[in-house]
Amino acid sequence: MTVYIESVFANNFVFDFILLLCVKKIARLKVTKLRLVCATFFGTAVAVFLPLLNLGSFALAAKLCLSVGIVFVLGGYKTKKQFFANLLLFWGLTFGMGGTLVGIYFLTKQNFALQQDLSVVSNSPLILFAGGLLVFGFVAKNLVAYVNSKKTNVTFEYDVEITVKNKKFVAKGFLDSGNQLCDTATGLPVVITTSKQSHLFFSALLAEGVSSKQPLLKDPRYIRVSTLTGNKKMLVFGVDKFVADGKERAVLIGLGDKTCCFDCDLLLNAKMF
Repeated sequence: MTVYIESVFANNFVFDFILLLCVKKIARLKVTKLRLVCATFFGTAVAVFLPLLNLGSFALAAKLCLSVGIVFVLGGYKTKKQFFANLLLFWGLTFGMGGTLVGIYFLTKQNFALQQDLSVVSNSPLILFAGGLLVFGFVAKNLVAYVNSKKTNVTFEYDVEITVKNKKFVAKGFLDSGNQLCDTATGLPVVITTSKQSHLFFSALLAEGVSSKQPLLKDPRYIRVSTLTGNKKMLVFGVDKFVADGKERAVLIGLGDKTCCFDCDLLLNAKMF
């Protein structure tokens, strides 16, 4: 049997590209097309080179290490937890695509063999391989649409990153339709701190600004707000940069109750979106 290197490279490239595109869509990773292509090219190049090493029983371990490298090159992760979650997603999709191809080979009575590294070798026509990718692509497309619809309908949590001078605070924000508080002077929506961590972060910045006589937070002042318990004053201020859901937003921060019952760091404002 003659194996053409360009055919192997093309098959692996298409295989990896579909997998990484599914990971990107399902996990909503904010990565460029160039990054996606680079991760695909990296995985394909190494995958084509690995069989030449004759690793034997270590082939599976080598492929697992390669998958870690592929997901790492893809990037777009904000935490280690998110990276490992997407690595598991990549593994799951890989087995799903491999299972789809095996199923098609079995139904069409093709000769195929499962290698030690769990890869599938077959002399079947290229059209069956392409058909398997199309079937998996169709299923994955609907899976992406389903997962994203569930995310849109169920979760109201957003990743938030706040920058003040050279200090950064990564937070979890909860979008509450009831918070429509806006500053009457600037018209900006007010985001309220709701956790001990966020309260301490901004309190420390306020204290540092007072001690150095160089305010770190912009124009700190009190505004009057109405709550269920009556009218009260709230300290509000601006920050250098406020990013929520990957986009920079113009907001003010309000120093709220650090013992608030919300399971988040910030209570986002409905008007900021």
